[in-house]
Amino acid sequence: MEQPTLGLMNYIFSSPSRIASKVQRFRLFWRMADRAMNMLTKNRSYYARKLEEAMAFVKNKADRQVLYDVLLTGDAEGREYTRQELADDGISDNVIEAYTRIRRLMTRAFFKKGALVYEISNMTIRKKTK
Repeated sequence: MEQPTLGLMNYIFSSPSRIASKVQRFRLFWRMADRAMNMLTKNRSYYARKLEEAMAFVKNKADRQVLYDVLLTGDAEGREYTRQELADDGISDNVIEAYTRIRRLMTRAFFKKGALVYEISNMTIRKKTK
């Protein structure tokens, strides 16, 4: 079994990647945390960029407020409006486009999260059955 070869001061003040290179038990934890952080950073930048693109369609405060109202009303009713429903209500094309993009982004995030939870639960079940 591999023993840590770091002194107490080096152990406390070393970077986690350095400790991971020296201590096998910590290395497993480090890899898991590093992958999770990389995935979080990647997803955060993707969703922030897509949200910014969607919000670029609403240029003034009145349109932005209409968009917020439509999003909140749809969430309260538990439904997603179609382009035609929004157009029939007299909502501008810019707000409709922003709404559509934001809802698509939210749907993608929801299903991606669901797939991740499913993958993690399958990993847990496989470990228990071995």
